[in-house]
Amino acid sequence: MDAKKETITQIIKDAKSIEENSNQILDFTKEVKNLPENDKIKIIEALWSIIYSNNKADIYETNLMRRLAGLLYIDNSKMGNIKDRIKKKL
Repeated sequence: MDAKKETITQIIKDAKSIEENSNQILDFTKEVKNLPENDKIKIIEALWSIIYSNNKADIYETNLMRRLAGLLYIDNSKMGNIKDRIKKKL
């Protein structure tokens, strides 16, 4: 395995360990909320794309995104526009 693959493998292993040992969404958002607005929007778009990859969102996914919007300081109308834009793409 080359160095790049080993690095990626280690990052994934570390991320899994962090996720398994964390039970709060705040642990995952504290770094992201300090990013520029455009970067946060890209992350939200990626998350909505994952959620709608099966053409539907359940109440738990929608609730999670609502909580993320608040934690990342993204207003409801902007979040709704992002969600609608992603739904239309798919």
